[in-house]
Amino acid sequence: MNYHECPKCHRSDALGSVWYNSLGRPCRTCHGLGREHPGYKVHFDYETGEVIQPREGTHARLLNLLAAGTPMPFRGFPAAFLQAEFGVTGIYAAELEANCHSTLPALGSWARDLERQHLPICMVPITSGPRLVGVQLRPLPVGEFRRVEAVKDFRTVGETEGLLIPRYTGLNPSAVVVHEGPWGAISCHADAQSYRNTDIFSVAVLNASVKATTIKTTLDLVFPGVPRLSLFDQDPAGVAARMATAGVAKPILVTGAGPGKDYRDLVPELRFERLIDVVVRELKQMGAW
Repeated sequence: MNYHECPKCHRSDALGSVWYNSLGRPCRTCHGLGREHPGYKVHFDYETGEVIQPREGTHARLLNLLAAGTPMPFRGFPAAFLQAEFGVTGIYAAELEANCHSTLPALGSWARDLERQHLPICMVPITSGPRLVGVQLRPLPVGEFRRVEAVKDFRTVGETEGLLIPRYTGLNPSAVVVHEGPWGAISCHADAQSYRNTDIFSVAVLNASVKATTIKTTLDLVFPGVPRLSLFDQDPAGVAARMATAGVAKPILVTGAGPGKDYRDLVPELRFERLIDVVVRELKQMGAW
């Protein structure tokens, strides 16, 4: 059952489009600020009607940003896939300014300058434990090809200490692979769907400095007892991250699929099969296969 009216004011004329929270749940937002909920928006689960209560001001701002996102295709991935599986969308400068002008006033002008260069802002949710703690913002060209030049100019609303986790309801994988950066995990998740493989589940830390305890705490809650493997970038920062997180995720390297700094750079026709080989070998050594 889907709820087509606000659970607070019981009207439907001010509902926004469906958006997805950091747990992969479909949500909607009522923008009828002058009604039974004067002065604030109401976010609710689209399937259950349960109201999503913000923990505090930053969390409320993050929910507003996710609700304001616009599905866009980035790096060759369809907009619907990015939004439904990862909660990844684009966001326009006007929405950033409207939601962040009081705390991060420079975000609006930053995004407007990039929009004039035809670079929309890609928004990636950040989760720590069971909580949405931040969103990462980065200008990316909209296009159909996976390999496009991107501007390495990041902004964050909220915290950076967390993971990007795709929709996981009902999934019970054999192994979780932790990537460095969102696009390796997104590429691997898309490959797994193409292969109809549910044994390998990909998540990402959004930078190499995320603490091992954050990875452990979050994944222990989502997939308790499931073996963890890390597939970090093949560069000095990635090597340092492997060492720092080796106690919570065993480092692996995919070979035989061409050169590349991360999973996304590898030969698309070979990389997932080679990853399966590596994962199965590691699970057998652990006695988990």
